[in-house]
Amino acid sequence: MKAIEIKERRKFLGFTQKKLAEMTGVSVQTINGYENGKEIPTTKYQILNSVLYPKESIITHNEQITVQNLSGYELEIQNASEKIKEHETIIKLANNPSTVIHHTEMIKLLKTQIELLQEAKKNHETDK
Repeated sequence: MKAIEIKERRKFLGFTQKKLAEMTGVSVQTINGYENGKEIPTTKYQILNSVLYPKESIITHNEQITVQNLSGYELEIQNASEKIKEHETIIKLANNPSTVIHHTEMIKLLKTQIELLQEAKKNHETDK
């Protein structure tokens, strides 16, 4: 992911640098650095990619919106909740501190994803 792509995708999604920093667990200065070409560590790259391309990072790099009806929101929320449980199980079994940190960050990301999906579902219901 190139610096300009990070900046353009962040703006496309309507995120400020502060919001993106909160969602990825880094400082605003770090996001600014990424947008100016600073190297992104592998773990942070995965989290950043998941935030900027929530569906695409798992399935495809197609930017089409895949959640088009209310049941789609519920399914995505359920999937994210199940993934949280999987990460919590891994944390309980982990012997390595870096594994715990990685999975804790993934849980934070999934919780943010659930919040965004719930907000989108609410907006979708209001638009009808």
